[in-house]
Amino acid sequence: MIMIKNITLLITAIILFIVVFVINLLVEAFLVFSKSKNNIKGFIYGLLFGMGYFLNTLYQLINQLLYMCSLSLDRSAGVMYARVWNYLFISKKAPNALYFNYNKGEEIPSISKRLGQNYKLGTLSKLGLWFKEFLDLFEKDHIIKAD
Repeated sequence: MIMIKNITLLITAIILFIVVFVINLLVEAFLVFSKSKNNIKGFIYGLLFGMGYFLNTLYQLINQLLYMCSLSLDRSAGVMYARVWNYLFISKKAPNALYFNYNKGEEIPSISKRLGQNYKLGTLSKLGLWFKEFLDLFEKDHIIKAD
């Protein structure tokens, strides 16, 4: 019974996240069109004469929202799957490693940040080093910059 309740909560949270994401995007689009005046006249004027400005602002807004969603998911996955990350990416012979976990009162680190900290300590496993190289394909020294 508890598992059904938790699955229902997860599905509800995902649906709510998607719905609020779309609503937020529409509200932001309206505000950009109306150029910070919440009225229909400003909205129509912005629609007719400010399309370039709108598209540029909308592009920046979507990029920012996607980045924030990615960062949130990254931090959540770092906490929720800490045992998996520790098993995969931390060398078993590393007593001074910084493990994937969450200590109350501290900022939740991203997976990349924790990988970067362990890379500097020399405590990454072979798979962790491979994953570092994989991330470097997208951004040079990604995990080092994340630290």
